[in-house]
Amino acid sequence: MTKDAGVQLEEMHLKENKLSVLEMDFGVTSHELAHALGIFHEQSRFDRDDSVTFNPRVVEKDLLFNFAKISPRQMSTYGLPYDIGSVMHYTPTEFSNIPSIPTLTAIDTNLQQTMGQLEGPSFIDVYIMNQHYQCQDKCQTQAPCQNGGFTNSRNCKVCKCPTGFGGPFCQLISPSFSPFCGGLLNAEETSRRFDITIRQSTNTRSKTCVYHIKAPEGKKIIVDILRIDSKCIEGCYQDGLELKMKKDYRPVGYRFCCPESSRRKLISETNLVPFMVYSREDDFSVSFEYSFVSATARFDEETKTQDVLIENSDGVFVSDSSSSLLQKLGFRRHL
Repeated sequence: MTKDAGVQLEEMHLKENKLSVLEMDFGVTSHELAHALGIFHEQSRFDRDDSVTFNPRVVEKDLLFNFAKISPRQMSTYGLPYDIGSVMHYTPTEFSNIPSIPTLTAIDTNLQQTMGQLEGPSFIDVYIMNQHYQCQDKCQTQAPCQNGGFTNSRNCKVCKCPTGFGGPFCQLISPSFSPFCGGLLNAEETSRRFDITIRQSTNTRSKTCVYHIKAPEGKKIIVDILRIDSKCIEGCYQDGLELKMKKDYRPVGYRFCCPESSRRKLISETNLVPFMVYSREDDFSVSFEYSFVSATARFDEETKTQDVLIENSDGVFVSDSSSSLLQKLGFRRHL
């Protein structure tokens, strides 16, 4: 008898990542509850081959059924995009009989570390549940949601917002855990450096700093990751950096928590990049440079070896050379 995927995930991560029972329970139980409410695994979507490739050669034959795709006659995506960061998505090495070789590889390699998070439901997970049970139908009028948000059926005058956005209509930057981090960074043609360190040295355990990088209309933003200092795990849901470089802000973005992700250059699809720096278990530190370029600019990334994410590999220190105020004050705050 094959173990249920959620149970196997729980056993694997309890052993390898040593998460607290509370955090593990929420990720796994929300996964299983979604199944009970009619939600399939994300990688079972009929369109999954547009987002991930499956390697059946590293999976035992009697376990291949776990990667079967569901026909569009049997499921609906409700027009929502594939979300590699869904709590319903397998980890990259799920059911692999060779731990160093992934069963699932993101076609957009910058999403590889996003796959397999056990933090809890993503924005898309919540959205599809609302669509499935027609929660918004109880609202006589829909709120004017921006940036991919949808009407909150518990308060029809406001919106549920994608990660990184806040305000009643998702028109603002989502609040950070502290007034000493988060906010707007204005990109310029010359590169500016951003450094942040979040330390687990206060009573606040879960810490997230939310920023938006903005460039003039008609420009794109380049982010060049210089350094990441963190524990490397599949899904990067304990501590890490998440950048939303796509024009659709609803899916979970590019997540990075592995030192091997240093020297990675990214280019946005629009002139706005929300990003989140978060620490839930251990200290996290990242440095990157950012600037803007013409909307027609392109670049070819260097060929990279496939990321294999295994576990081998409340203070905040922030500096941003693009802010004259921070530069003038020699800003270095400890929370």
